[in-house]
Amino acid sequence: MILKGFGGPFKILLVSLVLSLLVFSQQITAQEIVVVEQPTSSLVANFADAISALKVRSLAKRAQAIEEFVLIYNPRSLSIMDALLNGKLFERRSDGLVVIAESQGENYLISSAETGDALGKTTSSAIKKIKLSNRLRSRLRLLIALQKLDSDNPDVRLQAVKIIAKKPTEEALLHLKEVAAIEQNQEVKQALQLVFALQDLASDDKSLRLNAVEILKQHTSLEAVSKLKTMLEKDHTGQYNEPEKEIRKSAKSALVKIEARLQVYAVAETVFFGLSLGAVLALAAIGLAITFGVMGVINMAHGEMMMLGAYTTYVM
Repeated sequence: MILKGFGGPFKILLVSLVLSLLVFSQQITAQEIVVVEQPTSSLVANFADAISALKVRSLAKRAQAIEEFVLIYNPRSLSIMDALLNGKLFERRSDGLVVIAESQGENYLISSAETGDALGKTTSSAIKKIKLSNRLRSRLRLLIALQKLDSDNPDVRLQAVKIIAKKPTEEALLHLKEVAAIEQNQEVKQALQLVFALQDLASDDKSLRLNAVEILKQHTSLEAVSKLKTMLEKDHTGQYNEPEKEIRKSAKSALVKIEARLQVYAVAETVFFGLSLGAVLALAAIGLAITFGVMGVINMAHGEMMMLGAYTTYVM
């Protein structure tokens, strides 16, 4: 009725204006709803729920809980993961609280996993260990190592790289490449270089394999020795595992250099252990000689006294 007296073009313009106002009002309402909902998400609440999920009975669900737990940043995440890996994460039977327990004789000293607050002593019957399967333990060890790559301590980062190198995954290798781009510590950089070189030995690219062999010449690694020997071996058809003659030649040269360095270390180790054992035997002989020279009696208990002295030194 209102639009009846207006022309066609004006009606279309007015209808378009009304529709635009309706769409704009809906967008504002949606934005207001988002703003209202944002404060309800709490990092602490999520962290508490993630800790609680670790005690679920199903190993499949526990594996999922571990994967979700590492995605939540919290200063206590790493200590909780370490406790779980080392069998020190427990559930308190009375209220289901997840705690970290340290053995003290027949009792346990427990603290809250979420806050770290001390909760005093308890008995073994009052808590239940949160267990892992071998597969979960291996996965957790890898996840912890990935977390430790961000540590400020280069020794911690180096140890993390060595753990990842034992069984690297695609996810871990991508993370290592990101770390390598910003790593400043020379020892850690060399460990990363070794990991990438060992992986490149399996590449289809000839240049990558050849470059990997050249890099391995500079590293004294038993794993590198094993990989290089595999390249020089023949399969059941009589063909070399490494088809390129140039790479085989380089691998043989690298193998000779690495084994020469390992031989030097083996000789030094043998000399050290020989001197250590010889010093112990010399000390025992001197004791026997002094006893016999002064008293004229062979001390048959001299060996037992040496053993007690060594054990006391070890314990203290």
